[in-house]
Amino acid sequence: MELAELAAYAEEKYRMREEHKWSEFPGFSVLTDPDTGKWVALLMRQWDFDAGMEIQRCDIKCGREALSGRIPGLSAPFRMKGEKWVGVKIEEVDSPEAVFRLLDRAIAAGRQQGATIVLNQAPVQQKVVYGDTALPRRERRPMMDEAVPEKIRQMLALYQYQDGSFEGKCRNFYRQGKFMEDYTDDEPWTGDIQRYFPTYHDLNIRQLRGYFTWRAGVRRGEFTPAAASMAYLYLYELLNGIGVCSPEEALEKMRAFEAGFLDAGFGDAAMRGNLHRWMLDYGVLHGVPAEQLRPLIDPIVLQKDEALAVLRDPEGQDDEAVFSALCGMSGKKLEQSPVVKRDEKQGKHLFAAVWRTALQMGAEDGRDFSPPASGSRKLTPGIRLPTPSIGQKSPIRTPSTGWMNAGPTGAGAASGGNSGTTAFPLTGSGCRPCCGRPTGCCGKS
Repeated sequence: MELAELAAYAEEKYRMREEHKWSEFPGFSVLTDPDTGKWVALLMRQWDFDAGMEIQRCDIKCGREALSGRIPGLSAPFRMKGEKWVGVKIEEVDSPEAVFRLLDRAIAAGRQQGATIVLNQAPVQQKVVYGDTALPRRERRPMMDEAVPEKIRQMLALYQYQDGSFEGKCRNFYRQGKFMEDYTDDEPWTGDIQRYFPTYHDLNIRQLRGYFTWRAGVRRGEFTPAAASMAYLYLYELLNGIGVCSPEEALEKMRAFEAGFLDAGFGDAAMRGNLHRWMLDYGVLHGVPAEQLRPLIDPIVLQKDEALAVLRDPEGQDDEAVFSALCGMSGKKLEQSPVVKRDEKQGKHLFAAVWRTALQMGAEDGRDFSPPASGSRKLTPGIRLPTPSIGQKSPIRTPSTGWMNAGPTGAGAASGGNSGTTAFPLTGSGCRPCCGRPTGCCGKS
């Protein structure tokens, strides 16, 4: 990471620019909250002549409790004094997003307002103290345009700054997403934004308004170009049951997104593959019939799933089928075997016989030689995620249903086999009934 990335983030999200206040220290600069006039970060760049490199440090006013989050590179402050400051060794940071969250915390903490009320306090004699005359505060520069919709202001206030963990980010996404479920805007934005696991908190005001404007068009069936991160944000909403009333409706909107957005040439190269994988796991989790999910399965995964079924029960298969299944699981090396090249029929029979014998002997000795599959069942706590976490095991715990067992998942469940593909822990997918208050999330009013 570079300090320039932190400065760019501050300028993009908060319209906050580096201020170089000391001519004798050109490598030192500060970031000042335009809403309060308070320093939130001190940036330091110094040249190390012994090492022949620039050393980058910064102090951020995010509170010492941030040190308990085990974020790499955090330490006591280098220049600033007080319990509110934390130091950051930039070269040790492995995730710029973690430092961005610290800056967000610093700004949020600086804007908190409140008062302390003391009850039953004995009266004290007033004493007049004359002090220096306070200088007038400089003119306030607003962080956001005055035209920011109140709904967006309320959504931003819902964000909870905790330990900066990914789980906390997920919960914040779901909380804000449900709050903004029916919101629409009319302020297009056509720029670009690139974020890993994008959430609402990663977008500035113009980008948020642009996203909700674009989303309103998508819900009307109007698919226009948009930054890939915004498109992923829309898919994350569907996977978490935001803006839909049932799993069937969520899948239908994902199909409409593929036809209207991806088939039009929008989105990045990996988006279609990600979408198919998420739709498959989502469908398995919610009990969608296998025949509807089969077209979503990667042909390679399906082929291996069918090979697994053959190898687990080779007695009911001929030599050709068993040999083909072995090749499917081990590549083309078996086909190049001298035994097969010398006598193809006899060679395939030999490999099939060895496999049948190995399974039988293993069963007698209590050993399992069958190919492994990650279809084991165990309990894993589910959390609301802004992006599917592929590879976690079912069953899933949801707020409304408690523990549920999804059984075989992924390609295995869709094809009737036991593939290693597993569903993601997607919770909060339930939506209020359409018979409730009018909503624009499903085109009904």
